[in-house]
Amino acid sequence: MGSSTRQIAAGSGSALIFVEVTYRYQLLVSAQFFGTPILRSETVYNVRERNTQVLGSAAGTTASACTTYAA
Repeated sequence: MGSSTRQIAAGSGSALIFVEVTYRYQLLVSAQFFGTPILRSETVYNVRERNTQVLGSAAGTTASACTTYAA
């Protein structure tokens, strides 16, 4: 996962959280001079203190779904 020049993979028996943020910056000055800059960053965090690598809800909780944004 990740860009073609910086591939990211989890090691055996571990889990990762992959975060990617892309932001199209709208300039206060005319974009004619500078274009429309796009800020982009990606990073990975190790998931620690997990007994299992299976994702699930905690006992007694109700799953929540975001209906604001469609995929």
